[in-house]
Amino acid sequence: MTAPEAAGEKFAGEVGSHVLKPGLASPLATIFFALALGSCSDNDDSYGPIEEYGRTLSPDGEVSAHVYHYDSPNGGLTQVVLDFVGLSVGCGAGSAAWHEFDIGVELRWIDSEILEVTYPDSKRYQHNASGDFLGCLDRGVRVVMVPRRTTPLPGGTYSEPVEFDHTPSPDSSITAYTVRYESPPGGIAQVVVNFLDTPGCADSAVTFYDHDIDLRLDWIDASTIEVRYPDGRRFDLPPWGTTVQCVTQAVQVKMQPVPELPRRLPD
Repeated sequence: MTAPEAAGEKFAGEVGSHVLKPGLASPLATIFFALALGSCSDNDDSYGPIEEYGRTLSPDGEVSAHVYHYDSPNGGLTQVVLDFVGLSVGCGAGSAAWHEFDIGVELRWIDSEILEVTYPDSKRYQHNASGDFLGCLDRGVRVVMVPRRTTPLPGGTYSEPVEFDHTPSPDSSITAYTVRYESPPGGIAQVVVNFLDTPGCADSAVTFYDHDIDLRLDWIDASTIEVRYPDGRRFDLPPWGTTVQCVTQAVQVKMQPVPELPRRLPD
């Protein structure tokens, strides 16, 4: 089996919405959905075989995650793919992708709704159009991207993710909150923006690599939220930058460093 040809530089796996429609992709079709639009040239017809690795099933058995990759003269492609195998309809989609072959991606389910993708921190990735939340019918998965800066710790302990700091917008149509869990070496604290009027519309706004970092969320107005964080602490913005969008709604995220504050974590 060889990778299909594709023209231009259109990114792999663009689906254009946050909630996938039933029947969009069967498990086999997912391969081509994820790879057929890869960054390949019309003059580039020498592809390596499509290979799969890292297949892992969610704890509830409803979603299968795996990595497909192939080599080509222009670098190849590596992509994380999700199949919603527990539903009566065929749903599947590509998630994060790298325009490079064999970079070493690791998948770990934190719970049945959060998939952690660990990748080398020097490798730039792209999400598909749906961002870091993929869904089919009422079943959703959040994809958390974690750059790997050191060798993974064997047998590392991960805690259950917990939501904190729920902060509704002035018009109550949007809520922002943090999702936190422990993992080696320091855990994750991620700010999430959830558009309440559109089911399945939620995306990460910023990620910190310390689960108990002190963060303060404050709405400046109905479309702008300020995230206050200890000055000097490293964070990563998602590929879409500081604007989180859903259909006609958009939220601008303003990062505001403040002097280091005592750590606090709600009971």
